[in-house]
Amino acid sequence: MSQPSSRVLARDPCRICWYPSWTEVPGDEDEKYELVCSNFDDLRLSSAASCLGCAVLVQAWEYGTPAADERTKEYITFNRCSGNLYVHLFKAENLPTILQWLGACEQRHGTCSAPTDHVPPRLLDLESGSPNVVRLVELEQLQMSSRNKVGIKFDLRYACLSHCWGKTRFKHLTRGSNLAANCKGIPISGLPQTFRDAIAISRALSIRYLWIDSLCIVQDDHADWRSHVNKMAQIYHNAYLTLAAGTSRDDAGGFFQQTTLPFSSPSSFKLLDGKMEYKIYIRQCLPHPDENWPAGPEMPLMSRGWVFQERLLSRRFLCFAANEVLWECLEDVACSCSTTVDGFKQHGQSENPGFLNCSPSKFEYAKIEGLPREELWSLWRELVTQYTRRELSYPDDKLPALAGLARNFQAANAGDYAHGMWVDCIEKDMLWQNHGYSNNEFRPRKAPSWSWVSAADGGIEWEGNLQVSSMEVISLMGEARDDDQIDGASRVLLHLRGPVTHICLHREDVVNGMEVYQGYRGCSVNKWTISDDHPGTTSESMLGTSRTSSTFENTLPSGRRRILSPIAWPPGVKVIEAQQNRGQFWTDYKFWSDEEKLWHTLNDVIFLDLGIENDFVPHGYERPDFCWAAGLILRSCDRELGGTAIYERIGWLRFCTGKPRSDWKPAGPVTQILIA
Repeated sequence: MSQPSSRVLARDPCRICWYPSWTEVPGDEDEKYELVCSNFDDLRLSSAASCLGCAVLVQAWEYGTPAADERTKEYITFNRCSGNLYVHLFKAENLPTILQWLGACEQRHGTCSAPTDHVPPRLLDLESGSPNVVRLVELEQLQMSSRNKVGIKFDLRYACLSHCWGKTRFKHLTRGSNLAANCKGIPISGLPQTFRDAIAISRALSIRYLWIDSLCIVQDDHADWRSHVNKMAQIYHNAYLTLAAGTSRDDAGGFFQQTTLPFSSPSSFKLLDGKMEYKIYIRQCLPHPDENWPAGPEMPLMSRGWVFQERLLSRRFLCFAANEVLWECLEDVACSCSTTVDGFKQHGQSENPGFLNCSPSKFEYAKIEGLPREELWSLWRELVTQYTRRELSYPDDKLPALAGLARNFQAANAGDYAHGMWVDCIEKDMLWQNHGYSNNEFRPRKAPSWSWVSAADGGIEWEGNLQVSSMEVISLMGEARDDDQIDGASRVLLHLRGPVTHICLHREDVVNGMEVYQGYRGCSVNKWTISDDHPGTTSESMLGTSRTSSTFENTLPSGRRRILSPIAWPPGVKVIEAQQNRGQFWTDYKFWSDEEKLWHTLNDVIFLDLGIENDFVPHGYERPDFCWAAGLILRSCDRELGGTAIYERIGWLRFCTGKPRSDWKPAGPVTQILIA
């Protein structure tokens, strides 16, 4: 192509392809010089109006896609490098299916299409006057531009982006220093691939506005970040659609991936039925969001903590996975591999909509209004179990990343909320156990030890098989303040009454495969009953007493004798029964530097007996007519309040009592204690 004359260069650039600026030398900041056009007809009309650049692109598009009706499902990008022009044609094969889902949802699902008068403080305007530029707009500007009249609801359609940040950073990330510049315009070529794809998909779906956290929140303004966290539930719930880049580990990964084997093509075989021959096609079942958790490299987005809330809060959640597109709304689910006529998954009247082998969490969450309180609390514990398996880049985000869901549960009559738990059902909420720990020898965050929030990041599960019959919560005491702490935890004390006793834990070999959990230990549980004929000396009075040196022998059922660790009792105290049981211990966090120090700590701890489990018999353990007890392992904070000792929770213990349910009674006396 010959050098254009100065007369041609003096023309204003085309607002679609920006020719003749193609001939300009790009600066260093424009190294990835890429432009996008998502409408073939726009190019064609501009070409007919004598734009040479659009004429070139029209020819390239027609060459790449001879069938005119197929061009409506595509978009084109082009860039210049080292004097050459490169054109990339992208086929939107799933666009008709997505439009079908959207149309069916709008027509059938009143909940998903309810009007809203809320929009985020800032949005990206994808129609800034140029297809290659977007800009930030403030809420007030949107309201003014909409010419909203009194009595007419301000109903704005926008999409949200759900994505993994990764470690990639780009110069247009919104900060206080460039906020004004981003409101004037952001070149799409300067955005990460995931953002460019989200813009292209939104435009293809005729959605003008897009919310992206790293662009719409001022990243170095804590007040602005906190304000958006408080509005997060509204931002995602009121979005017309949430676009999820399911396969990308960072912002550079984009939405689209090459389909992998064995999902890329079906296999076939012939079937003979008399004289008739049939050709049967089969393919391997595709994995779905929560199937066989963790989903692995195909769905890294689903491993992120913030995304869990984003997915549940969204009216419509459209996830681009490795091999298909997945749809979830408040009333139904669908995916590219569906064989139904309208795309939505077929399910019976008694079956909640959900993907195969996946929990219908989104549908269940959408129905929390009017749910009985017991069911509401039970669903919360189930959601927290799923949430804590996800990852967070910043440990302090553990509660903020769940705050939107918590507010909606509170609005649905869950009651008062305290450190990730509900006050009115705290007896059940505190029955959690942790399946891992971090390498930090301190609690990973400032929270009371009785809350799952204080545990290490390893996945929280609730003991739903336990009959809580031995413990009663009296009250919560104190206020949560950063400057008022006990052993690194906020001074919110759980005041309760229950059977408490000293025990000694010894290490046992793990024989049931549970060694895969970092916080799990097989153990023997050694506890003692003292003589009642020593005035003033009871198990209750001995809680928290210091011990010096003494040993005794415990006779095992086989007749073998084992010398236990030194235990010091006050002078004159007589141990009249020593009992040893097999058990399982789960640590809340890593509070030791090596195994020897761990078992030294567990040599003398406090056990709060909560009750017995319903027919719980781990593989390789005692026969089912022996019941299992469970409860909390505590250690002293060496403090007291009003004469009541203060402890911290460090783990969860279950053990075989060696007795039938009818014969078992908690060994310790009922005592009032405080747990910090």
